[in-house]
Amino acid sequence: MVPDLFLVKNLLNDRVVFYWVNKKGKRVSPVQHTQPHAEDWWKTFMFSQYEGMERRKTIMDRRKCFKTRSIMDQRNKIATDPVGRRYTDHPIKISFNIYEKKIKEFVTSLH
Repeated sequence: MVPDLFLVKNLLNDRVVFYWVNKKGKRVSPVQHTQPHAEDWWKTFMFSQYEGMERRKTIMDRRKCFKTRSIMDQRNKIATDPVGRRYTDHPIKISFNIYEKKIKEFVTSLH
């Protein structure tokens, strides 16, 4: 079973941060300072939840690796789908943008 996790972008201590929460809104990841770091944490977590035998050598989609991609291009083995089949191959999206709300409130308070 794949846990439902939601990416939050927030403002903490005057810094933009990202973290994952579950359906109940409980933070389940450490605070990350960039969206790519949040994505890496999520992929590692999702792979850790899989109970079967893992065939991939890396959690990264090989299409995103320049070296592997160039080899695939040379061999004309490009998949018709530019995004991988697994949900962890798809780009992540921010589910809750608390940062934007806080910035708007701050700007409004200046007037």
